Parts: sequence; structure tokens; C-alpha cells
Amino acid sequence: MSRTVDSHFPDVCNKVLKCSRVQSAIKEAAGEEFNELLEEEAGLMEEKELKVLERKHRSRAIDILQRMKSCISGSLLRIAGWVLYKLLSKILTTIQFHKGQIEALRRCRSASANIPIVYLPLHRSHLDYILFFIEGGRSRSGKALTPKSGLLSVVADCILSGEVEDVFIVPVAISYEKLIDGSFVSEQLGKPKVAENFTLAARSIWSTLHSNFGSVRVDFCQPFSLKDYLHNASFNILNSHLIINNKIHDKSAHKLSECVACSGVRKASSLQSLYGLDVVVSEDKRQTIEKLAEHVIYDAFNAMPLMSTQLVSFLLLTKHRKGTTLHQLGQSLNWLREECDRRNRELSITGDSLDVIRTACGLLGKELVAIEKISMAWSSSDGMGAITENNNVKIVFLKPSIKLPHVLELQYYSNSCISVFLTDSVVVNALFAIINTQLESLTACGDNMESNITIDFNELVDKSVELCEILHNDFVFAPPCANIRDIIMDKIESYVIYGVLCEAIKNPSSDLQLRQRYRQFDFDEEEEDDGYVGFRNGFTKRELRLVLSDENKQTISFYRSVLSSYIESYWVAASALTQLIGVDSLDEKSFFNRMIDIAKQKQQKGLIFHEECIAAEPFKNAVKLFESWNVLNVRTNGSAVRHIGLNPEFKSIVTLNDVIARIEEFKN
Repeated sequence: MSRTVDSHFPDVCNKVLKCSRVQSAIKEAAGEEFNELLEEEAGLMEEKELKVLERKHRSRAIDILQRMKSCISGSLLRIAGWVLYKLLSKILTTIQFHKGQIEALRRCRSASANIPIVYLPLHRSHLDYILFFIEGGRSRSGKALTPKSGLLSVVADCILSGEVEDVFIVPVAISYEKLIDGSFVSEQLGKPKVAENFTLAARSIWSTLHSNFGSVRVDFCQPFSLKDYLHNASFNILNSHLIINNKIHDKSAHKLSECVACSGVRKASSLQSLYGLDVVVSEDKRQTIEKLAEHVIYDAFNAMPLMSTQLVSFLLLTKHRKGTTLHQLGQSLNWLREECDRRNRELSITGDSLDVIRTACGLLGKELVAIEKISMAWSSSDGMGAITENNNVKIVFLKPSIKLPHVLELQYYSNSCISVFLTDSVVVNALFAIINTQLESLTACGDNMESNITIDFNELVDKSVELCEILHNDFVFAPPCANIRDIIMDKIESYVIYGVLCEAIKNPSSDLQLRQRYRQFDFDEEEEDDGYVGFRNGFTKRELRLVLSDENKQTISFYRSVLSSYIESYWVAASALTQLIGVDSLDEKSFFNRMIDIAKQKQQKGLIFHEECIAAEPFKNAVKLFESWNVLNVRTNGSAVRHIGLNPEFKSIVTLNDVIARIEEFKN
């Protein structure tokens, strides 16, 4: 990809100054200062002083604009481009783009030459800086962050006010095989950020220039019209119904602009379009933009291609925590590649899996993945006692670092893969919360290897939705236009189809009925099947059993492990609430330090099995959850320091035990 650097960019400073909003801000600032002076001077100020203050603040606005505007030099851009090309070629193996996506953007540009395009990337590194990021800052955990919709709202205002005809929004996913910024382990452990200095910066630059960071992959999602999105959102708010795009699992097949009516948006007071003559109340617009931001995050994160380091880290932290041979890990990677392909998830790897693993381990380093070669000697004889052959076989054994602090860096790469199996893990963890026993304790009955415990279908759906609500600050389970209950139901139905679950009550025509129900997953809104909907909504009691074949046991155990560390994090955070009994409040830093201390104590006692659960981000998200449950009261008291305390009804160990138990039931 290349582009000219000789474009003409007109000076728009005067146009900005004449903008009604800027003029209004100048008058407002002058008026506030005039009123303050009026109070100090006991009403002796004259009106002409107001004009002087307006000129003062106009000069201030001009000064701000002069500092903000860019001084673009074609020669400087060429030099910077050449330097960056040389540097990136030295530290990166490849920078990959999808030709089809680039052509789609070019067609979009040529078809609507006067319509601006806004790219909204996920932020992972200092290397991917652009105008603004939908997440607001870099992810410290490798997961998608809660979106920040402030700047996106400004873009929407330009359409609502008629300043621009339309804007195309393009979610962007950028994947790094190895993060150039280093790790965020210290921040995840609650340690303060180390202040930059010249020596540290020079050492970091030198180290970066003499390292290899693998490949970078940039993916562009399908552009969509923000004007169409706002129009459809307005229509759906006013009519109080949901437009659901059924193909939510295809990262680019659906048009986001047509998939916008969100259940959390209340009815608008205006009877016109969001960009019509009447003004829709700001709350409706705010929620509409928030849902748009959530959808962009969902699309971009699920469009993010998975790199070799992410796939290997994920397998080592789920299937092979105790270590594995290179051959076994290669088989697991082959399986994972097939699963990602079946679930329409893009991978940024090619070639033999063993070569991919070697490359990934080299990038991750010995601190994260220890590699040991074990020599095994064997010989064969001719049956008469004479040795005919001597051989030495070297087995390559890989063992991940599952101890702090290195396990947090391994988890950073692993987290990108969680979304592939997110719904599976939710359903399986909810299932074990219901049966309240371990997989090893279940016994099989009959030739079909069915478990001796039945699970109510509706209870499993409810419990799965509850777990989604608990973890909603850490994961985006579905786009805002989709119903999470429907997604959970579809996942359970797929388990029945593939033989992981079976019907507890046999019916001669059950297989045919299941196939008919499964074919209706792609039904149009107008084509309702009352019997099917009634069945899904619980009008018919339905019970299921686990099928305990060896393959299913391995699959279930794997699915359960995907979210285990996060459930442990929330359980630790809930247990730490008891530290607030008898005290008015604790400052945020002290409370998080107590969480970490409690986690380490539980780890020493063998009560937690994933040291990566001791991390600041899930602890902070757990505090948000408890605040939404009205368990915690978080206040600032007029300062920047947040203080955390218990609400009156939760200041006893009895009520807190109920909160702890609500999360503990999902824990392994």
C-alpha cells in the first residue's frame, strides 16, 4: 500500500472560529468571567468590559487552534516514511493486509468520494496510533475494553446537525505476534507505572531495535453508514421493536447499520428521525452511540486474526498447563485450527503446526515457555540376545510458566483466543454450577454413556445468562442487537446435535424434531413457529443429560478451563469484601492490595489453581459489578482518590456470604 504525500490540506482555522459552537463557547467563557468580576467589584463593572473579555477569549481560542493544527510538510513525510520503513523492516517479519479488504475500502471511497471515513481500531500498542481509539487506551490484558463513545458522539453530532452528509465507520483489528511495548505485568499486579527517563528510554529503544517481534496483521471490517445507523436506531426506538440480524457469527456478513435496535434504549420523545427537524432527547442519542461503540468493539475483536503466539499460549494455559511434548502440542494446534475454521475465525498462520509452535516459542521466550530436550535410549535385538540396533530419541518437552509474574504475560496473548470458545465456556461452567459436582464424580449409565444427573434446560439457560451478567465487564458476549438468551439456547441445542448432551426423556421422533429445530435457527422474523418459540421459552419442560464419552470429557474439561481464572478472580474479589466490615471505607489502592494479599493466601492454601487470577483488571471489573449490585459504595469525596465502602445492608458477614456464594458456585 502506498499513497501520495503531496495532497493539499486547506487551512480551516477561520472556519472553525466562525462555527456557532465556538462562538457560543467564547461568549459563555467571557460571561462566566464577567460574572465573577462583577461579584468582586460589587456590581461596578460596565457592559463594555464584557466585549473586552470576549476579545480576550477569542484570542485564547485562536492560540489554542494554532497549537492544535498540524504543519504538514511533504518532504518531512517522505523522510519519516523512509525511516519507519527501514525500522519496521528490521524489527518485524511482515506487516500483513488482506487485499480484498483494501479493495473494498477503495470501492467505498470511489463510490462516495465526498463522504469521510472514520477508522476505529482496537488499541494494543504505541505502534498503531491513529486519530482516536474506540477503547480509549491500550488494553493491558489482551481483551477488548469497555468502549469510550465521547469522540464517536462528536462524529454523530456532525451528521445530526447537518454539517456533513454522512460518515463511513470502519472497525479495525490489529494483531501483534509479539507486543513491541513489552508487558503490562507490573500494572496488572497493582504496581505504579515506572516514570520514563532518558536512560530507560534509550535502553528500551536499543533493545527494541535488536529484537524480532514477528508479524503484524491489520484487518478492516465492512464499512457502514453512520447516517443509516442513526436512521434505523431512531426508527427502532420509536417503534419499540428489535431488528435482529441472524448471521451474527459472520464477522463481516452483516451490515451493522441495519443491526442497531438495542434493548437498552428507551422510547424517544421525538416523533421524527434522529437527524430530522425535531431534536431527540440526549439520553436516547447517548444510548444509541454507546450501543454503536459496543458493536464496533464486538466486530473488531471477533475480526481480529489469531497469531501463532496467541494460539500456543491459549493451548498451554488450558489444555497443557502441566507441560506437553512438541508432538502433542502440534496435535492440539491442528485441532484448534480446525475449530477456528469451523467457527469462521480468521488465523494468521500457515504451514505445518510444529513449525508454527517453534516460531511462537521463540517469540515468547524462555521465561514464558521452557523448552527441554529429553534423550531416550532404546535398542533392539535379533531374538538371540545380540543387539542389532541402538537409537537415541530426543523428545522436545514444552512447559509454560504458570507462576507470577510471567503467567500474566502468557495470559495476555492467550486472551485473544477466549472469544472463540466464550459461549461454550459459559454454558459448561453454568452446567457444573447446577449439578454441583466435579466431572470425575459423574457416572455413566447405559450404552450411551449418559450421566446419572439430569439438567433442566431452562435452568441451564438462566444460569448461563447469570454468568454472562457477572462477567459482562470483562467480555463482550454478543453484539447489542442480539439476544444473549437466544445465543445460549442455540449453543445448548448444538451440544444436543453433536452428542455432548442428550435428551433425558426419549422420544422416537426426537432426532427429527431436533434437526427441524436446528434448521429454524436461521428463521426470518416474520416466520414464527409457535411450537418452537414456546418450547424455547420454557412452556415445555425439558431435561438433558451429559454424554460421558472420553472425547466429550476432554472437550468439557477444556471448555470449563477457558474462563476458570476469571471466575477465580471474581471469587477472590468477593471474598475480599469481608475486609470492609467494620470500616467506613478504604481507598482504592489499599483495597486492591488487600485483594492481592487474600489471593496469595488462598493460593498458598491450594484454594485457587490459576495464579493469573491475581490481576488488577478483573479485580477492578469485579468492583464495578459489586457496585452495580449495590453491595459497594464508591465515592471520591471531592478528590481524585476513590474510596470503597460497603452499603449498610451488606455490612454483615451473613449478607456478604450470599454474594460470595453467588460467584463461588461457578468456581471449579
